[in-house]
Amino acid sequence: MARFMKAAIVVCWVFMAGAVIALVAANHLSPAALTAMIAAIACMAGIFVVLYQSMGKLARDPKYSLAGKGLTLVYAFAAVSILLIFWSTSL
Repeated sequence: MARFMKAAIVVCWVFMAGAVIALVAANHLSPAALTAMIAAIACMAGIFVVLYQSMGKLARDPKYSLAGKGLTLVYAFAAVSILLIFWSTSL
């Protein structure tokens, strides 16, 4: 299961990289909005970094739960990402 989750996370990173390339190529956003959207995508990728790193622990210990620093980072990345998306739409 952990191997499948890691593969799914890598696929999500590829989609995020494609989204950044598409945003830059479309050239519909102002530079500030484009920067905010790319930063939001980077924050979402950060969530997947935390999850990717915890997959190894989950594979070794089925009772492992994402708590403490890891969970705080996931919430922080999610909050910043949402704020950046909303802010970029107002630019």
